[in-house]
Amino acid sequence: MTQRCIDSMNGNASIMLIATPDGKPMYEKMGFKAVDCVHKLICDDYRPAENLPNYSIRPFQEEDFRVLVELDRDATGADRETFLKARIRQAKECVVMMEKEDKICGFGLSITCRLT
Repeated sequence: MTQRCIDSMNGNASIMLIATPDGKPMYEKMGFKAVDCVHKLICDDYRPAENLPNYSIRPFQEEDFRVLVELDRDATGADRETFLKARIRQAKECVVMMEKEDKICGFGLSITCRLT
């Protein structure tokens, strides 16, 4: 399945995937190399931070999207605009973190998942 996805891509496209420890050996055999680590945090009862004196958090607005794409590109080194559009649509909530000067410095997505 992974090979079919790769074969369907434009030859100039960069491919990034996130592997579980069980899947990592298979992807390495396909030529993928680990470049970084992704952390997934899960909680049952989210409580917003109360003491962020230099920051504020507000709901995402459509006009924020360009900034989120740039922040994500800086963090991942990849252009994930299409992925971000889809993920924001899937999100139960999307928020942005603002610095004092009303500059977006981060964002977060709340994705509902089912644990089996």
